[in-house]
Amino acid sequence: MIAQLLRIHIVTPKAPVHCILQPRVQPGASPCPVFFPEISDEIELTPNSYWVLRLPYCYVGDEKAYFQPMEAELSRANGKLLKGTFNVKAMSPAQTLIWERQNLT
Repeated sequence: MIAQLLRIHIVTPKAPVHCILQPRVQPGASPCPVFFPEISDEIELTPNSYWVLRLPYCYVGDEKAYFQPMEAELSRANGKLLKGTFNVKAMSPAQTLIWERQNLT
């Protein structure tokens, strides 16, 4: 049985933090390239929100297309969502005070 990651559901907390998204996918074994959104910078998500990140069905590089593996290819296939896709950073004390005034009153 095989599966493909197509969506990532994210719920950001109502808290004084920065939720950062920087998705990077390697759809096959090395030396398969790493794919990322057109925006290569970090994407900051708004607090207290629900987000759905849709991933492509097929990844196309400079030399070839990378599809979901067939049953016979499973021993070689090890596509992965790379570490660092999600990050949470604390707000500075000044930002925290502003956030508390806006959200807790």
